[in-house]
Amino acid sequence: MSKYHRNPKKLNHYAKELRGPAQNRYGGHQTQNLRGWGVTGKANEARSYTKEEMVQWEQKNKRLLKGNNNDNYPGKHIELVIWKEVNIGKHAGKILPEILLSDLQYFFWALYQQELFSREIKVQADILARRASNIKIPERYPSKSEVEYLYDEKKGLLGFQIVDSASEWNESAVLRSPKIDLSLIRRFGKNKERGSQRLIGCMKAAYFGHHSFRLDRIQSGKFFNDPANFDLRSQ
Repeated sequence: MSKYHRNPKKLNHYAKELRGPAQNRYGGHQTQNLRGWGVTGKANEARSYTKEEMVQWEQKNKRLLKGNNNDNYPGKHIELVIWKEVNIGKHAGKILPEILLSDLQYFFWALYQQELFSREIKVQADILARRASNIKIPERYPSKSEVEYLYDEKKGLLGFQIVDSASEWNESAVLRSPKIDLSLIRRFGKNKERGSQRLIGCMKAAYFGHHSFRLDRIQSGKFFNDPANFDLRSQ
């Protein structure tokens, strides 16, 4: 029987020349497990939460930490990503959260273009897409709230509103969800540019109080690194 596994699941199952450099040399987590990208080599630019950051998160999210089976704990699902600038395309010089908030349609189109992003940027784009698809309803809304998405045959996606789950559906409603899912722009074919603007505007209104609220580079990166903004328990 071969020394190495036919279906390797850990780095030490590969021959040494196939393992790539040690993960912890690049600021990633020191681990033997492959993290789902199907390759060995350089780790994503990320780091673990410090003790101070964990204390701050716990104080901010005491309700989420009740019980021992909380899947939203940041150390389990959320890595602090050091967002890199994109160096190609019409948004060159911007970080991915900036692109997503200013041109949602373009971000989700570029996500599936194999040669557009470098490997490192593609990893970050996949992380961002997962978070943007699982944004929590802000806590200022009642606990039984849902996101109701509105659509018009001529105008396309009209955005969303946050409603009581027991309320009647709006005549333009096509879907209800317990989360804000920005990736839905890919499912609605008409007027995607306007639909993108409406969807982002509704998200800003829900979190910041106004459809035209402006987030700069630091604010947009911080929003998509805050574990309190996402519900990844079913992912």
